[in-house]
Formats: sequence, C-alpha cells, structure tokens
Amino acid sequence: MKKWIITGGAGFIGCHAAARLHAAGHRVVLVDNLSRRGAEANLAWLRARGVTDFVWADIRDAHAMHALLARHADADAVLHLAAQVTVTTRVADPAPTSRSLPWSPGTSWSGAHGG
Repeated sequence: MKKWIITGGAGFIGCHAAARLHAAGHRVVLVDNLSRRGAEANLAWLRARGVTDFVWADIRDAHAMHALLARHADADAVLHLAAQVTVTTRVADPAPTSRSLPWSPGTSWSGAHGG
C-alpha cells in the first residue's frame, strides 16, 4: 500500500484518480481549496467510497503546503492536479494565477524530510 497526496483532489480528474487509487488499496490524502463548482459534491462522492482524508488548503499558500508535506512526510507520491481550469477566469483576473507557486515539490519535499 502506498500513500498518495493529491492536490486538486476534489476536482474532476483528482476525484477519479483518488477513487481508483483507493480502490486499489492505497491511502489517499486529498488537498483542495473547494473553489470550483462541484468540488464539494465530488468530495461527498469520495467520502461515500471511503476516501476520508481531506485537507482544505490552497496550493499557493506556502505555509500550508509546507505544513501539509511535513505532516505527511511518509507519503510515497504527490499527484499535482490543482490548476486553473478555465481560460475565461484567467483572462478576466490573471493576478491570482500569474504568481509562481511559493513552494516546489522538490524543495518542500526535501524540507519535509529534514533535508
């Protein structure tokens, strides 16, 4: 059994990936900020299937992501699926998605392991 962290875990692709990994016997930790329509319904769908480890967090929040990775330092993989999905939102308000992520899986992951 492996432990997976899935960012965007309540999104369309994230919830299906989580369901498949859970059904295959893996532990899944969902990370999502529930900002998209349908995310809460997807989360409820996953909970009904036994996927219950959920962390509300925004991947742009470096402190939250470092804390998450430190808390789940035993994870085998991070499946990064969090993203802005609509072009119209990006064009109307580019500032929130124009910043680089304040963390990178390499630096955060090694920091979570004490490196």
